[in-house]
Amino acid sequence: MGYKGQRRYGNKRTFVDDQWFDSKWESECWMQLKELEDENIIYDLSRHKDDCLFDFWHNGIKIARAKLDFSFSIEGIERRVIADAKSPATVDFQRFRWQKNMMLAFYDLPVVVFLQGQDHVWQIVMQIKEKGLDDYLKPEVVR
Repeated sequence: MGYKGQRRYGNKRTFVDDQWFDSKWESECWMQLKELEDENIIYDLSRHKDDCLFDFWHNGIKIARAKLDFSFSIEGIERRVIADAKSPATVDFQRFRWQKNMMLAFYDLPVVVFLQGQDHVWQIVMQIKEKGLDDYLKPEVVR
């Protein structure tokens, strides 16, 4: 991965479900999402695949790429959900705020944040299912 010893944000790579995760929190989110998929609440769950990678092009020049953690669909919700697992230490970083804005500007896709220490993933998914993706994200102000 390129880091030797301590990782940049203090996260520890974790091996769960026959996969490596960048942090323990990301692996916990994945396991909760897998349970929701097993219960048929979400479907078409993927992680770090093509539908989680977004290139930003302007005037024929690739200016950046966002690699987000998860994507999945919820029955009755028209748009695919794109989500990222974040710790309180990384959620307010300028780079992540920039990625969220670029996702809206280039793809009209909001990014749902699974913030460590806040609501459980299943609570967030159930709120999205109940309210819809846009209404769930309405109170959030993108900076």
